[in-house]
Amino acid sequence: MMMHLLTAASIALAAAAIPAAAGSGDIFSKFLWKRRVVLVFGDQMNQDVANQTDDLQAVREEVENRDLTILTIVGGTVSDGGQLGGLPPADALRRRFKVDDQQRFTVILLGKDGQEKLRDSKPVSPDALFALIDSMPMRQREAREND
Repeated sequence: MMMHLLTAASIALAAAAIPAAAGSGDIFSKFLWKRRVVLVFGDQMNQDVANQTDDLQAVREEVENRDLTILTIVGGTVSDGGQLGGLPPADALRRRFKVDDQQRFTVILLGKDGQEKLRDSKPVSPDALFALIDSMPMRQREAREND
């Protein structure tokens, strides 16, 4: 009996240590260890949302080079520019990242480990975003491997 309790406690502790993004039913499991994700939230389509997405679209090759997927969440709509399909619902994303549907603008960067690396209430320039990504140990390893 005591052994079963210890085993159950060990399993519970191990499960708690796994990042939320690693859960099998998680909305980001398809990205985990494969893609970085930029989430662009807006209460409605506004200038900040348009600027953030346009700026990233303008440097599409750099975005792809860094394994970035861009998801735009405006109101109740989620878009990835028609790339993947099967996207999570807007309300699930807003709950998961604690972004109220009344917030004008929020941008979040998730690393390949599924963890939040950046959050801002103003658009982030592609150069600043790429500098942050390029400073990450995983990205540095990827760059060395691709040379």
